[in-house]
Amino acid sequence: AMLTQKLTQSRTRLDQLWRVAQSLNPDRILERGYARVTTRDGKTVTRADAANRAALLTLRFGDGSVDVQVGARVERSGGSAKDGAKVRAKPDQPTLL
Repeated sequence: AMLTQKLTQSRTRLDQLWRVAQSLNPDRILERGYARVTTRDGKTVTRADAANRAALLTLRFGDGSVDVQVGARVERSGGSAKDGAKVRAKPDQPTLL
C-alpha cells in the first residue's frame, strides 16, 4: 500500500511538472493567436532594433510560419498604429513624378 501511494504521488508530481513545462513552451502561446519572431538561425527576436538589423525574419504562427524580408520602410500617416492609423509602404526608390 505504501509503494502504491508513493507511486501515485510521484505520478501526480510528474504530471504537475509536465504542465509547467508545457506552459513555458513559447510555441503554446501561438495557439492563442500570437506570433513568434525569429531570425534565420532560429533565435527569438525580442526587440525592435534586433528585428531592424536582421535581413530575414520568420514569423511563427500556430499553424505554420512565414519568412519576411526586412528593410521596407513604412510611413505612418496621422496618429499612431494603436489609433488605427493607415500604414503605407514607402517605396525604396523615389518616383520621378
